[in-house]
Amino acid sequence: TNISGMIGSTFVDTIIGLTSSNIFTISGNNTGTVNNTFTFSAVENLTGGTDVDNFVFSNSGTISGTLDGLSGTDTLTFAGNATGRQVILSGTGSSDGFNGSAGGGNFANINILIGGSSTDSLTGMNTASEWQINGNTNNTYSAGVNTLTFSGIESLIGGNAADLFTLANGLAFTGSLDGQAG
Repeated sequence: TNISGMIGSTFVDTIIGLTSSNIFTISGNNTGTVNNTFTFSAVENLTGGTDVDNFVFSNSGTISGTLDGLSGTDTLTFAGNATGRQVILSGTGSSDGFNGSAGGGNFANINILIGGSSTDSLTGMNTASEWQINGNTNNTYSAGVNTLTFSGIESLIGGNAADLFTLANGLAFTGSLDGQAG
């Protein structure tokens, strides 16, 4: 008790959140806070609990290791960022959601993705996938039984397998769609 922060070592360090909801704020390179009270620096990996976890990146926030949401509905957000982010999905999560890379490192078991104010991109997996575009919010990407809800992403890029892009009736999508080789 009464520990308010952690400075990582020269080895690979991990913080594991509470079993309740957590907010991990990444404000610099491997630096930030957990639940607005516990500070960390030189920590490469952040692991959420079994409930809802939010991984919030500031404009200069990066993680060199892996963010893992575990189970629960977990969010990766770049809201408020003026720097465009490139998010690439690499597989389905072991618990739920998706795995991939963004923010300088990797992520696992993420269910919700929120882009920032600049041009952000989302690249799908190299498997048959469905994209439902409803506007700037509540869009979905599905591969197998897993679904990612996303908003604020302006560039959507399919993988090398078949991609089905469905636009809501009457929607004027102002971003870019690229089906790639699928």
